[in-house]
Amino acid sequence: MNNVHNIKNCKAVIFDWDGIIVDSFPTAIKAYVQVFQQFNLEFNTFLRSRFGIGAKRVIQEYLDFNKILYTEKLLSQLEEQKVQAQLSLTPETCLISGAKESIIYLAQHILCEI
Repeated sequence: MNNVHNIKNCKAVIFDWDGIIVDSFPTAIKAYVQVFQQFNLEFNTFLRSRFGIGAKRVIQEYLDFNKILYTEKLLSQLEEQKVQAQLSLTPETCLISGAKESIIYLAQHILCEI
């Protein structure tokens, strides 16, 4: 690594959580399924292709795709439902293989990169 410094010079280590530390995809899918059941919509490849762009945008694009009218208030409510559903599924979220070891390595070697 270039520019490696002792952690005493660092205030934080920042990394992406989803897909780096945990595999949240399965629980996100379940959460979207719960949200869209009220519209009799199922999770499909359209939804899968939108994963990762943010819950509100996913919901908006999926409703548009299915020609379902909505208000900004409804979008916010559905986004909150998705967040709450996914939070309730947190115990099902799994660590990515090697994530725990990587975090331990960082802690033991007290390194950071600027």
